Formats: sequence, structure tokens, C-alpha cells
Amino acid sequence: MDIVTNICDDPHDKDAFYIVGATYGNIGGHLVEDIVSPPEGSMYPFIRKIQSSSLTTEWTVQLGAYIDNSTATIAEALGCAANERGSVYVIGQVEGGAGMIERSKRQQSEGGRDIWIARIDTMTSERVWIQQVGTKGDDHVARSGLVVVDSDGNAVVYGNTNGNLYRERDISTSHDLFVIHFDEDDGYFEPTISGDVPGMTVHIVEVPEDEEAVDEVIIVPDDQEFLPEEEDVWEEAEAEAETEAEAEAEAEAEAEAEAEAEAEAEAEAEEEAWYEAQEEEEEEGSWYEGEEEEEEEGELVVHADDEYPPFDELPMDEDDFYNDADDDTESPFQDIPEEETIEEPATEDQDTVEGSSEAVPEDLKADKLANQRMIYGLVAALWRSYSPCT
Repeated sequence: MDIVTNICDDPHDKDAFYIVGATYGNIGGHLVEDIVSPPEGSMYPFIRKIQSSSLTTEWTVQLGAYIDNSTATIAEALGCAANERGSVYVIGQVEGGAGMIERSKRQQSEGGRDIWIARIDTMTSERVWIQQVGTKGDDHVARSGLVVVDSDGNAVVYGNTNGNLYRERDISTSHDLFVIHFDEDDGYFEPTISGDVPGMTVHIVEVPEDEEAVDEVIIVPDDQEFLPEEEDVWEEAEAEAETEAEAEAEAEAEAEAEAEAEAEAEAEAEEEAWYEAQEEEEEEGSWYEGEEEEEEEGELVVHADDEYPPFDELPMDEDDFYNDADDDTESPFQDIPEEETIEEPATEDQDTVEGSSEAVPEDLKADKLANQRMIYGLVAALWRSYSPCT
């Protein structure tokens, strides 16, 4: 069943007029839906643009209301008014606490019957915005002259309510009159004392941010499957989302590559600076080139020309030779053959043991000489390991 409730002309297009009403189905065409649709058996409001000269339909916009997945809703369009700037306002009522559908959301209702208004672009049939206003009671638009356009192209709506729309009162059988001004750009209206504010909606379903919802339910001519601007809208949205995701991934990869390149460049710069510093130190001369370092008295003298110190500079005394006699460390001079000793009769000038007039035994002399050679070898080995020139 289809119902026509009102008609209005178009000052912007003298060859067009609009009819509004309600239907329980679709009006002779295919439905391009919002993300959610009213349950089966619901009444849909609609507005249709018709060419006066040919009485052909230019476009039809069909809206809907929602409570839950199982409750049929009743919403109807009762009036319209167009301005000279390419906008047409369609206004109506919605029953039983339902909310007018807007993409994946619905307008919030305080309960009872509410009024609603939507702005439609007269050229593209795009729904620019939709607003719903009401109280806990019942709110109605006027039976005649319910919506007009002011000098600035904004909508002015007349009606009555038995609730507290803009005056504190209890819900009763008596009604107050009201006038509400809606801004053309965004549908702004003065918030009501019952809590209605512009754009107050609740989500019906969650929609990913990269998916766009179709703005309205549109009836298209029988010979055209989709309107040009709505054809394959989901495929286009998905393709755009994939393109954006690929672009973001490429940008992240480029940023990571740049960061790695910068880190490598810094590491190379630090390494190059370190080598330059080493070269400068070598050019200026380091502690072991052309210098001699004298340690404290009694310690080893380091010679820069890589020559081993003379034996008489070794920090050793006679006690050291005897104390190290059992050291098994191999000496670099261990292969030097021992001098043959010729036994001679002891004389008064021969070595004697300290504190005694007895001559030093020959085996003790041999041990002492072996110890001296061994110590000398150890010092020589120490010198090689200590000197940075070796």
C-alpha cells in the first residue's frame, strides 16, 4: 500500500515538483539500502521528484525507522518545502519510540510519537542530514503549513506536543504549540529541555571506519538497476580501503628503511671518526714512540728502541737468584752451553760462603749461574710481552 500525503513545488526548478507519503513496500524499483533496514511489515516514508512537463520520476528517496530486529515500525512523510539553493526539506512523524535510520545508526527517541525532518539535495537526491525531535509524550507536526522556508533557506517547522518540549510541564491530554528552526547547513536546532540535541544518535551496528554506508534508501526506475552515483558502492569502498591500507604499509616500510639507513650512516660515521682519531694519534706520536718512561726507583726502565735492557739494570739482587732457583720456566737462553769450569786449587782469593772462611762449592756456583741465566730469560720474555713494539 502506498499513500501520498502532500505536494510542494521547487522554486529552483520550475519544471519539477515533489510528492511525499508512505509505503509498506518499495515504489516500483530496486531498493538501495542503509546498512540496516526496518523489519518486514514496516511503513517507510518517501519523497519523489517528478518532472512537470512529462510526469516522469527523476528520483525517489525512501527512508526508514528502527527499534529492534523484530519490531515493525511506522514512519511517514507528511510535508515538504524547497528553497532556491537546491535543498528540499521533507518532514514527518515516527511512532512508538522508533528512531529514524541514518547509515548504521538511528536517531534517539524519548518515547511516544516524535517528529523528524531531513534535508535532500534536489539535484543528486543525497540525504544531507536528518534530525528527530520529541518528548516522552506525543509530538505532532501541523496538519497544514507544517514546514516553510525562511529568507535564508532554513526550515521552520510548526506543530504541537503534550510533553515538555520547551516548557516544563507534565504529560497530559492538553497540547502546547511549538515552532522549531532548523539550520540548512547541518540541521542544528535549539536543544529541548527534555534532552533532545542535534545529531543525538545510537549505533544499531558497528561499522569499520574504512567502510562507507549508503546515505539513504533510494527507489530507482525499473529500467535502471542502480543510480550512477550509487553503483557498486560497497566494492568501491572496499577498493579504496585496500588502496589506503597498501599506501599506509608502503609509508611504514619507507619510514623503517629510512630509519635503518640513518642508523647505518651514524654507525659508519662513528667508526670513521674512531679510525681518524687513531690516525691522528699515530701522526702525533704515542707513548711508546720516541719516548722513554721512567718508573719509580727500583722498577724496570722501558726503552723505546725495542732493545732489551742490560743485565745490570735488572731489578734483582743475590737473594732473588737463590729464591727462584727451582723455577722451571724455560729461558730463551736455555740453549746457551754452559762454560767449562777448570778446577784449580783453592786459594785465599776464591769465593767463600758468607760468614765463613770455607770456599764456595763448585755445584753452588753452577746453580747460581744457571739461575742467573734463567732469570735473564724470564725478564727477556717479560720484556717482549710488555713492549707494544713486539
